[in-house]
Amino acid sequence: MFFFDTHETWAAAARFREDAIKEANATIRKESKKLGIPDCFAPEVDLHWYGRGESASKWRREELRTVAHGWIDNMARQAKLDVEAFSVEIQTKLIESIVKSREAVEFLNTMPTATSLVPEMLTVEDVEKTRAMAGRVSRKRVHGRVPLAPPCDK
Repeated sequence: MFFFDTHETWAAAARFREDAIKEANATIRKESKKLGIPDCFAPEVDLHWYGRGESASKWRREELRTVAHGWIDNMARQAKLDVEAFSVEIQTKLIESIVKSREAVEFLNTMPTATSLVPEMLTVEDVEKTRAMAGRVSRKRVHGRVPLAPPCDK
C-alpha cells in the first residue's frame, strides 16, 4: 500500500524539487547574464510546500501570535477603561447627591471628564497600517532569505 506521507516518499519528492529548482535557476541565471542583469538582481525560482497553510511557517506563526497578543492587550485595556469610566460616573453621581452648596456644584461641573483625560486608543486599522509599513521595511529572514535585496556592487 502507498502512503504519500512516508519519509521515503517525501525524501524523493524533495530531491525532485531541488533538482527542478536548480535547473530552472541555472536557466534563469544564463538568460539574465545575456540580458545584462547583475546576479544580485536576477530573479530566481523557489518552491515551498505547506501542509498547514500559512501557519506552517514559524515566522508567520510568530507574526500571527504577536498580532493576537496585541489585540488581546487592547481589548483588556479597553475593558479596564470601561470599568473605570463606569466607576467614576457612579462616584460622581453619589457625590452630586451629597453636595448641595453652589460652590461645590460649580467645582464638580468644571472638573474634566475621565474620557477627556484618557489618550485615544489604537484601532485595528491603526495596527494593520503599522504592520503593513513594518512589513515593507522588514529585514527578517523568510524561508532562509532576507526579503529586501542588499545593494548591488555591480
